[in-house]
Amino acid sequence: MIDRRLLENFDFILFFTTIILCLVGVIFIKSATSALEIDYAKRQLLYFSLGLVGLIIAVTFNYSKIAKHTIPIYALSVLLLIIVLLIGKGIGGAKRWISLGIVSFQPSELFKITSILMIAYYLDKVGKRVNKFKILVYIFSIVVLPILLIIIQPDLGTALSLIFVIFTVVFVSEGGIRNMLIVAGISLASCPFLWRFLRTYQKKRLLVFINPDIDPLGTGYAIIQSKIAVGAGGLFGYGWQRGYQTHLNFIPEHHTDFIFSTVAEEWGFIGACVLLLLYAILFWRMFNLATLVRDKLGLLIIVGVISLFGVQVFINIGMAIGIMPITGLTLPFLSYGGSSLVANMFLVGLILNIGMRRFRI
Repeated sequence: MIDRRLLENFDFILFFTTIILCLVGVIFIKSATSALEIDYAKRQLLYFSLGLVGLIIAVTFNYSKIAKHTIPIYALSVLLLIIVLLIGKGIGGAKRWISLGIVSFQPSELFKITSILMIAYYLDKVGKRVNKFKILVYIFSIVVLPILLIIIQPDLGTALSLIFVIFTVVFVSEGGIRNMLIVAGISLASCPFLWRFLRTYQKKRLLVFINPDIDPLGTGYAIIQSKIAVGAGGLFGYGWQRGYQTHLNFIPEHHTDFIFSTVAEEWGFIGACVLLLLYAILFWRMFNLATLVRDKLGLLIIVGVISLFGVQVFINIGMAIGIMPITGLTLPFLSYGGSSLVANMFLVGLILNIGMRRFRI
C-alpha cells in the first residue's frame, strides 16, 4: 500500500496532464473513425481503463523493488518477441501482435518498459565504471537481440527509437563522450550494410521522404495527404468531425499513425498548439522530477521515459508535417492502440512513483 506521507510528493499536474492527453486522444479517435463500423473510441476507453490500472500498480510498489525484477521481465520480453514471430498475428505484412481473443498484445511495447528498467538498473549497479568501453559493449549486447527481433517483425521505427533511448540513458550516466562517439561511429558505419536488410517498402519510405512526388499515389501518398490536411486546417480548423481529408479517408491510418493530422485539420493551428502545450507541460513535469531525485536509478528511469516519449512525439508529428520519414511510430497517449497506451501510462506511473519516493528509497 502507499504511505499517505508519500502522497504529499505526488505530482498531480503530471497525472492530470496525462489523463487529459488520453481523453483528447479518445475524442479524436471517435472523430477519425465515426464512419467505421467498429467503435474504436469505445475500445480506447477500455484500454485507458487498463492503463489506469497499470499506472496505479506502477505507483504502488517501490520502484527500486520493481527494478530488481528486471531480469525475469527481460527474459519474458525476449520470449514474447520470439513467440510473436512464430505465431503472431499478421497485419499489413508485419507480425507485431499476439492475439488474446478479443484484443491483441504487442510485445515490443512491453520491451520499451523492460529496456529502460534493465539499462537503468545495470548502470546504477556499475556506477562510475560505466565509462569503461567494455561496460558499454555489454550494455548494448543486452538489447541487440531484442532489437533485432523487433526489426525482423518488421518495426524499424520502434527499434530506432529504443536505440536513441539507450544512447541517451548511457550518456546521462557519464558514459564518456569518447566511448559514446566510438559506439555511434560503429552504428553509423553499419548503416550501408543494414540498408541491404531493409524491406522494399521501408527503402521506399526513406526515398519518398526526400521527394514524395516520386511516388505520389503509392508510398508518398500518405505524406502528401497528411500535409494537405494539416495545411487545410488553417488557424482554427474545420471543427470536430468536419475534416474533409480525414472523413473522406484520404489519410491512411488517421486514428493511429496520423492522428496529429486529424487534430490539425479539425482544430487548426491553435488546436495543434494547445496539444503541443499539453506535451510541453508533460515534459516539464518529468524534467522537474528528474532534477529532484537523489538516486541514480530513479534519474536514469526518468531520462529513459523522457527520451522515449520525446523521440516518439518528434517523429510522429514530424512525419505528419513532412519533416520526418514514415516509421509507424504512434503519438503517445493520442494514437489508437491498447498495448502502447497501457505501456505509456505504466511508464508515467513509474515517474510518479520516483517523484513520490525521491526523499526515501
